[in-house]
Amino acid sequence: MPFLPLILGFFKSYWKHIVIVVIIGGASFWIYNKIYARGYKVATAECSIKIAEYEAQMTKYKADLNTRIAGIEVISVGLVSDLRNSNIELNKDLAAIKAKAKSKPTYIITQGPTTSIVCSPSTDFIGSYNETITRVNK
Repeated sequence: MPFLPLILGFFKSYWKHIVIVVIIGGASFWIYNKIYARGYKVATAECSIKIAEYEAQMTKYKADLNTRIAGIEVISVGLVSDLRNSNIELNKDLAAIKAKAKSKPTYIITQGPTTSIVCSPSTDFIGSYNETITRVNK
């Protein structure tokens, strides 16, 4: 323990300086904490206000989005219904055209000027074909 007398001599010589440094350090730490706490409270209050504004804006956006989604759902239900009705009408029309075409000949076989046989679509077939294309394009 040869250092103990040196340490005690140091404290005996500089005790005033050490006490002043401790007091200044403690006061600085206390003042810093007070300033930090005050700034933290202000920042927390500002943040709370901004969060409330953001939540109000998001509530408005969600309500607007839900209104748009509901409108799209109504329109899509109408479109599906119209498409279903159109498909039923188209199937009825095509079935009628098909039934009409079945009862008539679709091709005519004739003897050509030479001994070759000519096979050509009948006028009924051409009319049914054109009628089908016209109906589908409506």
